Amino acid sequence: MADSRRNGALIAERPSPFLTEPLDATRVVLITHLVGSGVMLMLQVENAEAAELRQHLRAMMLAVLNES
Repeated sequence: MADSRRNGALIAERPSPFLTEPLDATRVVLITHLVGSGVMLMLQVENAEAAELRQHLRAMMLAVLNES
């Protein structure tokens, strides 16, 4: 968890100059774990299904990040 928190803080910090509001590091930790789980899922299915999942995961992550 310590690594996840450190990575979340780094990930939240990097885009901050380009955002109107900074990202919450705790929220970023959750997002990175969700993305990691999504990637693991995509690795376990056929390419066509993985491509569809990738589109949905991307849309979900952009929506979550835009809520910040």
